[in-house]
Amino acid sequence: MLSEREFFKGFVDELNGDLEEAVNQYLLDAERCRRESRNIYASISYASAARCMKILGDYERAAKCYLMAASMLSPSLGRYYAADRFIRERISRYVIEALKLLATLSERD
Repeated sequence: MLSEREFFKGFVDELNGDLEEAVNQYLLDAERCRRESRNIYASISYASAARCMKILGDYERAAKCYLMAASMLSPSLGRYYAADRFIRERISRYVIEALKLLATLSERD
């Protein structure tokens, strides 16, 4: 569940403006959830880390985290029929956000 200590610590760090520590906590939670096959929760943590990285200007890592968030949701398609539309929309949103960040990086080069 999202009641994992790392996720909430990351959330509090984010609210307090310590985005770098928030990223670390979100990634710890994402990896734990991934190892425990809790893909939806891992996706939320990866997306949260990506949001903080984007604010910090680390677009490449943010894009990777958005893609990880999308990949964590893919196995859930078809398992939760009522949520399939929401999951597809979320996957699309994460992929689009990653592509925007990568496009911004390529414009800088």
